[in-house]
Amino acid sequence: MLRDDILQAARDVSVSADAFHVLSSGDAAAVVSRMLATFVDQPKRTWWWEGFVPPGVRRPSPDPISSFLQVLVPDAAECLFLLTTPDDEVPESVFSASAATIASVIDECYRFEFVVLHPSFSWLICESHHGVLYAVGEPVRTRLESLLEP
Repeated sequence: MLRDDILQAARDVSVSADAFHVLSSGDAAAVVSRMLATFVDQPKRTWWWEGFVPPGVRRPSPDPISSFLQVLVPDAAECLFLLTTPDDEVPESVFSASAATIASVIDECYRFEFVVLHPSFSWLICESHHGVLYAVGEPVRTRLESLLEP
């Protein structure tokens, strides 16, 4: 199960449970539901990125994505949500951690679709299984647009 793989990756990089924790199923469902209502045109999509509500921008994912993620977010120390997607796991898992911690955990995992979501639901970053990076909402949309050329 992807959730278990992600938690193992966090342990492998010596991230404490306080610094990277999984939300309860009820809290995770609430985060996913609100994210879908805010950012996706049809909530039953398997590939959320197909229906992101504009304005957003997409670019080929840089390699490694984990290093770039820390540059793309406004504050790498701020606590964010990491979501798995229905393409990889149902129900989706939601984790809470800083962008820096999320990046180190992603580095330890095999590639999977993910969403990094600001807790105010003002922006998200998504990497698809096609190696495409999406940024919806400000300031990440403008930052991705300026950091990577199409």
